[in-house]
Amino acid sequence: MKKRLFALLCMITVVASMVTGCVTSFDATGYVKGYLDSTMKADFDEYAKLCDSEVSEVEKVYNKGIDNNVTSMLTGITVNDETKESIRQALVAVFKNAKYTVGDAKKTDDGFEVSVEVTPLHLGLTTEKCTELAQNALKKFQKENPKSTDTTAYYNMYGQAIASYLSDLAKKPVYGDKTTVTAKIVKSDKKYTLDTSSQNELNTTLIKATEK
Repeated sequence: MKKRLFALLCMITVVASMVTGCVTSFDATGYVKGYLDSTMKADFDEYAKLCDSEVSEVEKVYNKGIDNNVTSMLTGITVNDETKESIRQALVAVFKNAKYTVGDAKKTDDGFEVSVEVTPLHLGLTTEKCTELAQNALKKFQKENPKSTDTTAYYNMYGQAIASYLSDLAKKPVYGDKTTVTAKIVKSDKKYTLDTSSQNELNTTLIKATEK
């Protein structure tokens, strides 16, 4: 049991989907800020307006991204809904600490480029940290349940340890050095949208999973 438990790594990937492209006449800077606010801050109104979409649709996309992150973190283990929700709420709180400043837009041949100054948020979910959380949870589990071999009960305790760690991080976030990301907006079917590579770069620069 120990070998299996200690082999676990808590993982996170910033997963953000997008609603359909935005109307042809729009503020590129405001669009990128709206995208980031909806993805990181759970602030959906402006992005929904810019994309001529319902707030509920944008919120649905956000919730899917958070749920995908929780699923990624729990790969290979089974926990109850309460534990999943604890991790979910902790992630929501952590993401709201994302730091970014959206600069001016520059017109290009196929759309716009928008400079975004990012201060990366470090989650610190290194292999060492995950092993530490797993070991501490196992010690607690064995102390409280000395004769139990219920792995699901242990997994729930481990999951709650992850949630607690993330909740503490949300209260005292750790940041790296500022960097700049160039977000590219392209036109497709007479609508503008943030290209996939820019989405990925923004998301993975804003939230660093394994850095201390």
